Amino acid sequence: MSERGKYWLIEGPGGSGKSTLLHKLARFLGDEFGRRVEVVREPGGEQGPEQIRDFIFVAKAAGVIDAGQQAALFNAARYILMGTKVEPLLITGVDVASDRGAPSTVAFQGAEGGDAEKLDRICEFGMRGVKPDVVLFLDVSAETVMSRRSFNHNGDPYDRLGRRFVERVVANYRELWKVGWGGLNWQRIDAECSMGEVEEVMKTIVSSLLGSGVK
Repeated sequence: MSERGKYWLIEGPGGSGKSTLLHKLARFLGDEFGRRVEVVREPGGEQGPEQIRDFIFVAKAAGVIDAGQQAALFNAARYILMGTKVEPLLITGVDVASDRGAPSTVAFQGAEGGDAEKLDRICEFGMRGVKPDVVLFLDVSAETVMSRRSFNHNGDPYDRLGRRFVERVVANYRELWKVGWGGLNWQRIDAECSMGEVEEVMKTIVSSLLGSGVK
């Protein structure tokens, strides 16, 4: 039986460099350690979750769903993705590198007034017991998030929300990291610096974790 794959999660506010680092992580795992890696994103990653993603974004932009309803839909998509893609890959020894996961729901829907205890419970359901081996948290200030925004948001209505919302998201992420939300292995990376520097820190963290035989 092959060794179970590792589940790598990259988290942070929009504009923190998650998507760029995700692909650098996948290449590093393959080139340096010879690991098989599949890249996914949340919400989405499979046909059903992608359709749920589209619905959430349309409904959010129209202002017809509240924080709790958003969280329920995000976790419906997550539940499907975990069961049909992430867990099967991990079982066969393939690493999964994901752009966002359950912490995003807590940070973003919490910033919209969602009840923290309820968000924790629904995320636990959505994860189906499939927990990441490490959370690479890209920490940036609200000022940096606002300055890095472009006019192309890929249809993401959360990227159009204002400064106060961004400040709440940043604060939520920092609190999740401080308390080690979910009993997960959170590794903070200062993403205020260049992507080259962020990548080097990521490589150090990953090398340390794999070298120590993290399970």
